[in-house]
Amino acid sequence: LPAGAWIQGRGWDQNLWTPAAFPTRASLDAAAPGSPVILRRVDGHAAWVSSEVLKRAGIDRATADPPGGLVERDAAGEPTGVLVDNAMELVARVVPEADDATIERWILAGARACLEVGLVGVHDMGVDEPTAAVYRRLAAAGKLPLRVYGFVEDEQQGPRAGAAERALAREPERGPGRFKLGGIKLYADGALGSRGAALLADYADDPGNSGLVLTTRARVEGIARGALAHGWQIGVHAIGDRANREVLDAYAAVLETAPVVRKLRWRVEHAQVVQDRQRGRVEGGRLRGGGECRALFQHGDRDAGVGDEQRRGEPDGAGAGDDDVFVGAHARIIAHSAPAGPPPYLRSSASVESSRCSSARAPS
Repeated sequence: LPAGAWIQGRGWDQNLWTPAAFPTRASLDAAAPGSPVILRRVDGHAAWVSSEVLKRAGIDRATADPPGGLVERDAAGEPTGVLVDNAMELVARVVPEADDATIERWILAGARACLEVGLVGVHDMGVDEPTAAVYRRLAAAGKLPLRVYGFVEDEQQGPRAGAAERALAREPERGPGRFKLGGIKLYADGALGSRGAALLADYADDPGNSGLVLTTRARVEGIARGALAHGWQIGVHAIGDRANREVLDAYAAVLETAPVVRKLRWRVEHAQVVQDRQRGRVEGGRLRGGGECRALFQHGDRDAGVGDEQRRGEPDGAGAGDDDVFVGAHARIIAHSAPAGPPPYLRSSASVESSRCSSARAPS
């Protein structure tokens, strides 16, 4: 690479290292002196950056943590180079964006990986406006080899803030084409691996930290009301028990006063740490109070930093859910792991769909 060229990547997981601790900018500075480096965590909820990136973004010991974000600091209060959740937006303006050709290459590579394991339709749960434009162009030209149902990725900060509100100003996309943008994706909290999932109790290995709230219940409720009025689907990322409670409360507040709605497929994405009382609110795919609610369970670092008492459901009934917590709600079970050959979750999904269709008409 030319001197000073950007280096970008994704996939690190400190839980797999010894010791299992967040990295620091010092190792990036040693490996690529003077270069801007940004490496996103495997779950996308943290970024590890070099000193050059911090310098370009103007981040120093005086920089405040943004709402829903955390700038990791050393004992002296200096930024270590790890930015969690909304703190990643502090560097977004200095990181070069991918051009259309790069986005197209990514889409087609992902499509090939899906087709290789028999998947002919997927949901893309984080589509920004430039990516949606590339999807539409590929579909219109007959170059998109599978069906994609997209969810607009909500952003509250950075250059694309207000994406959810802009989506609600228009109707969702319908019709026979291979790409449709019909849902909105919100983030109630962060992830367990980066200690940003919002819990009711502190993390067992990080006293004083109970996670981050990325989107308030009031905003989830407001976007949900708009979605209900305009025909959009909703998927809210909620991993911790506090986040799951807030999302279910928001859904219930909207749905209990709404008329009976058909084709409503609102989702809770991941639902990793849930209370017994929260499980009871979702029965047979219906959220108590009216309306349909689905939950998607994600494996991976599901227990990272969660203590034994939380896993057992104590105290206050806060427990990490079993794999079949929401199976009664017709959930799609998704496994999450580091990429190595064809992703295991693709193989699993393909086998599930194959078994479902083995005695019935194959899906078109």
